[in-house]
Amino acid sequence: MKRIFLRFTAVFAFVLLLTGCAAADAVAALKAVLKDDLALFSVDHDRYMTLDELWFLGCDEGPYMPKEHSRFSVVDMDGDGIPEIVINPGACIVLRHEGDTVYAWQFGSRHMQMLRKDGSYYGSSGASSGAYVRIKKFDGKTFEEEYLGEEDEFEGEYKIRGNKVSKEDFDLMIAELVARDFAEELELTEENIEKW
Repeated sequence: MKRIFLRFTAVFAFVLLLTGCAAADAVAALKAVLKDDLALFSVDHDRYMTLDELWFLGCDEGPYMPKEHSRFSVVDMDGDGIPEIVINPGACIVLRHEGDTVYAWQFGSRHMQMLRKDGSYYGSSGASSGAYVRIKKFDGKTFEEEYLGEEDEFEGEYKIRGNKVSKEDFDLMIAELVARDFAEELELTEENIEKW
């Protein structure tokens, strides 16, 4: 029994060490991308480029506001112990380090609002509809979202994790979600990039 416990402890310590190394590697790579010292892979443009180049290209909705007016948050979006960067407002770009690559996804300006420390956020698809979402898993160039709650006030439809519910049940679930702490937003400056 003692051997099994020692083996389990050794394996657990090794996994923690690997996760810590992966997180440290991710932080270094993400900082380098934010400072334009390392190219990122733009999933939307299917090529490597710097953050400044991506910024210049903008998104489907048009050009981004000046970079100096933007903010970034450091959040573990998928709960794997490795942080992602969310740049918003001005752009809505998610940066994720995986392997030896930093991937960049661009979202519409209303897709990722009210970002929480746990990685959940609100996205709007119109005046009367939206969803509370979190990214469940990243996998190279792809990611999977989990819809925690969806609302279409015009149609009077409400869902929790894909199941139709009453407005009252939806409101109770939303009250729990919106009580969660917001992710810290930092101005996109060299000093703040180095600070975290």
